[in-house]
Amino acid sequence: MRRAAAVPVLATLAVLGAAAPAGASTIEYQCGPNVCAVDPDVAGSAHQLVAGATATGITRDGATVAWTLPNPHGVVLSPVGGGATTPLFTGPVYEYPRLSPDGTHVLWEFPDTNGWYTYEAPDASATTTSTVGSSISQTTHGWLNGQPLVVFRGFVNESTNTLSRICAPAPPASPNCATVLAADPDSQISLPDGAPDGQSIVAVRGPAPSTIGAPTEGTIALYSTATHTRVRDLTSGPADSRPAFSADGARVAFERAGGIWVVDVAGGDPRKVADGTAPFWGGPTTVAGGGARGGTGGGGSTGGGSTGGGGAAGSAAPKVVLVGRHRLKDLVGGKVRLRTTCASACTVRTTFRVGASSAKRLHLGKARTIGSGTAHRGSAGDVTVPLKLTRAAKRRLKGRSSVGGTLTTAVTPKGGKAAVRTSSATFGKR
Repeated sequence: MRRAAAVPVLATLAVLGAAAPAGASTIEYQCGPNVCAVDPDVAGSAHQLVAGATATGITRDGATVAWTLPNPHGVVLSPVGGGATTPLFTGPVYEYPRLSPDGTHVLWEFPDTNGWYTYEAPDASATTTSTVGSSISQTTHGWLNGQPLVVFRGFVNESTNTLSRICAPAPPASPNCATVLAADPDSQISLPDGAPDGQSIVAVRGPAPSTIGAPTEGTIALYSTATHTRVRDLTSGPADSRPAFSADGARVAFERAGGIWVVDVAGGDPRKVADGTAPFWGGPTTVAGGGARGGTGGGGSTGGGSTGGGGAAGSAAPKVVLVGRHRLKDLVGGKVRLRTTCASACTVRTTFRVGASSAKRLHLGKARTIGSGTAHRGSAGDVTVPLKLTRAAKRRLKGRSSVGGTLTTAVTPKGGKAAVRTSSATFGKR
């Protein structure tokens, strides 16, 4: 359960340095007393970023990461790939620091002598803050793109029946919720994070509103900002925490039992990708890059290695990219293409495979490979492979909002052995 009063704060830089190039998919997280990072789709990619700091967030493009130094030194920004740090805020920082998706502000919680939760934002300089909301019923905070989110505790007693709510805060120092973005009639909400398209929020869903305080553990639930209601639970709980959307909104990272886990918003089993806590996620999904999808075990699929299909150990996994938009209607319409490069004459084969739970929902029986494609090239150069669905998959996916699964691409040079890339992919409405 949540301890007595504390605060979020927001800080901004007047001028930021040139942004680093957007990196691959990166989850920043807390690894003991240090800050670490991992690409959830690349096995063995976990590494330490800095010692003796608190993970604070990563920009949506995956280029810049933030951490909080021991008080009173504040929050600094750093290129994900390493380099000189830049101060974002100088001064004491307290509970749950969280960087905005564009890297210009940071929210945290601040103790107040009256026991109220006060949410603060930066002024013109990077050493001062201003209040964006204050209420004894506020609990935790987050971001919906550039909009700070504030969670209000729900109450149920003889005189009050108030839902737990995720809100856009009212003007500075107001104890009120300006705009309700999501609410829950029978659970407390905490630790929200907004989807990039602004249509959804994930949050921890914990004990009933009659409980005093706000939980920081429970199930991870998906809420609609259009209907302000819970859509469904993404995890089973009971002690999951700290959800964070991926940059494309297709997946959610969360904390469970001292590990970092990832689950598809479309459904499926979570998989563990690292040991640690407090994840933040940025950067494009790694379909191309330096390794196969992998994890540290503990649930769900860990994916394949960098070789397969009769490949020799040590063969380099091919670089594979999805061409164009990753929309479900493009997949159903046969418009999705994958591209790779061959060093000589080659054959490229790709498959798209869904999990067992997705196959069951789609009434596909035991058929889990729902799409495939093959292309040949007689000399060195780029190869584009069409991804075509099976007839059954086309029928079952009509009217669906998204589908997630595993793309496996094998590149076989003439007279040689295959090198294989395995990566996760989700096709949605956008």
